Amino acid sequence: LKGKDGFLFFRGSLAYLTSGDLRQQKDNRDPFPAIVDYSKQLKDKGIDFLFVIIPSKPEIFSEKVSDFAPKDGIPYVNPYARKLMLELSQAGVEVIDLYPEFIKNRYGKGEEELLYMKTDTHWTDRGIQLSAKIIADRIKKYPWYNEVCKNPIPYKVKEVKFTRNGDIRGMLPDEEKAEYRPMNLTAHQVLNPDNTLYKDDKSSPIVILGDSFCGVYQEEEPKHAGLSAHIA
Repeated sequence: LKGKDGFLFFRGSLAYLTSGDLRQQKDNRDPFPAIVDYSKQLKDKGIDFLFVIIPSKPEIFSEKVSDFAPKDGIPYVNPYARKLMLELSQAGVEVIDLYPEFIKNRYGKGEEELLYMKTDTHWTDRGIQLSAKIIADRIKKYPWYNEVCKNPIPYKVKEVKFTRNGDIRGMLPDEEKAEYRPMNLTAHQVLNPDNTLYKDDKSSPIVILGDSFCGVYQEEEPKHAGLSAHIA
């Protein structure tokens, strides 16, 4: 879907916002039972579980979707996402909701500092770093944290510039792609103390499971600059 001011939106993200109760999907696609069951299985093994809800791009930039969207920075709040979070919390699943901080920090100083890429589904370096800080702040409060991190690794970061066409731009017909130039983006790669690039440690006590939001900037260009790297 072509939005305003050079924004492109994935229709699936809009369907998430406009399709009603997430627990009343067809074909038995209610996500609640699977999440609660998974949380209980982990708890039985003594494993803590954080369920992190990543806002969709049209939630954060609703005024760029349409002239009929809320204006003047009034956020679009999906009530059914809030309902699901409440029900999960009541069932003993700890939920981290990134939405309040995202809506407060959605605009930076320029295109590079938006929380989401204009022609892509995913977040930018700012979105990654903001999320990583929120998640890491919660991790530090676990009683096992000080024991696990008795000898913190003094990671460093290196700013890198790169270009990206955008996954939504890639969905357009070829004759329409020319309307949207490649984005010039900035990322911050995480470095080990010896200046080698950070790589996820398979023996880490923290496991991150997620969709492409966990892979972007980490497994894709520029690499070593994604969510897991910045949580580390």
